[in-house]
Amino acid sequence: MDRFQVLTAPLKLSGTGLEIAPYFYPLLDRAKHDVRYVDCIDNDTIAKKAAENPGSIGREIPRIDWVWTPGKPLRSCVPANFVFDYCVATHVMEHVADTVGWLNQILDVMRDGAVLALALPDRRYTMDHYRRETTLGEVVGNWINAPSRPTSAQIVDFLSQSFYDTRGQAGAQAFDLSQPFAAAPRHYSDSQALDFAATSHRDGIYLDVHCTVWTPASFVDVMSRVVGMGLMNVQISTPVERNPQSAWDEFIVHLTKLGKPRISRDTLMNPTPLGTAARKFRNVTSRLLRTG
Repeated sequence: MDRFQVLTAPLKLSGTGLEIAPYFYPLLDRAKHDVRYVDCIDNDTIAKKAAENPGSIGREIPRIDWVWTPGKPLRSCVPANFVFDYCVATHVMEHVADTVGWLNQILDVMRDGAVLALALPDRRYTMDHYRRETTLGEVVGNWINAPSRPTSAQIVDFLSQSFYDTRGQAGAQAFDLSQPFAAAPRHYSDSQALDFAATSHRDGIYLDVHCTVWTPASFVDVMSRVVGMGLMNVQISTPVERNPQSAWDEFIVHLTKLGKPRISRDTLMNPTPLGTAARKFRNVTSRLLRTG
């Protein structure tokens, strides 16, 4: 199967769908499918951004239906009568600071049994090659803290560890990923990464970076544990990843909504369970200190 077929195979395309951040290359054509588009910026901003991107030349920029304002629940940005039969997000999730919160907001506007299709960069074959894969602690910590834009740590990690990927560009010689990071052509120095992070934090500027880093195995491991904690209620498919005959630098995975999460951020932050957890933690810590 080709990429479109892999992404859409489990989706109920006869129903109503939602595509997140299609930019100038939507997976689903609204002339063929009953699909709506949503993005975190409005149509004028998208048009301006596309005008500065050589890759958009000759492409029609689809108009989005709704703006998903950063920091606001998706449910409040989409009309209440819309509940979707499927959703697609290709190369979007890695840009999101709070992965679990973002996924749950999409799932919140989907029917039980609906499928969310994700395409994500595979660290092994992309500009994230030299970065460490995102951990369970980072994902859960960001779910608790709920940042509405990339954190200082995420900005520094991306800018200081990524490199200028020339693969696929006309006349460019592909960088050999077997080389050490010191040999990689970098966009930004460590000092520039620090300056960008500080500026974003000080002035509240949204910097678009890869906030998370994944391989197929790390995604399944971390997200399965998130589901086990009760923070999401989905079935995770076996990812479809690159093969020797494929030019993909991504993997594709599907999440089937089973229902609402067992634990929400609001219930976790409730003073009663939090107090109980804190007392248990103090008791365990005291025992460890006495026996250590």
